[in-house]
Amino acid sequence: MRSLTLLICAYGLLIGLGGLIGFFMAGSVPSLIAGSTFSFLLLTSGYLMQNNRRLGLMSSTVLTLILA
Repeated sequence: MRSLTLLICAYGLLIGLGGLIGFFMAGSVPSLIAGSTFSFLLLTSGYLMQNNRRLGLMSSTVLTLILA
């Protein structure tokens, strides 16, 4: 389970990095807002995986599907 938590957190960090790159390269404020929001939510899902496995897994799945 720890590897899944780390994978979700790494994905959240990549989403946040993508938002920053979009902002700095193109000046896109919506990219920065979306990237930081989804990054925060995915990192929160990773934290929830440690305490409440079901809720963390469901929330990260929903967030990933929204991003897809």
